[in-house]
Amino acid sequence: MYNLLKEKNFVWNYNEFCFHRLYSALSSYKKVYNHLEIPSKFIIPKNDAWPKLVHGYKLGFLAEKMRNDDTKFVEYRYILDKIGFDFSKYKEVISPEHALEAIKVIFLFYIHI
Repeated sequence: MYNLLKEKNFVWNYNEFCFHRLYSALSSYKKVYNHLEIPSKFIIPKNDAWPKLVHGYKLGFLAEKMRNDDTKFVEYRYILDKIGFDFSKYKEVISPEHALEAIKVIFLFYIHI
């Protein structure tokens, strides 16, 4: 029975499978685009440039989720850091000081309408 399941690529450890699929998707993205600055809405296309395992995978959503909650795949962080995945990227797009200034400008704009 074990050999039959092994032949069929049975998933023995779901977390390891998820990481393997993520790593495959990230590695392929980097190979295609030469960076890992993945847009949040990026979905892996179904073509030969990508492994079949990740076709249709919502890589952008998962990358954004990992950046917002870096406890996801924490045990594999070293491996992800090594391929260039930046957990801190996009966490702070605008500084709090600039955000406050933008709010003031918008507020003043709407007062004068």
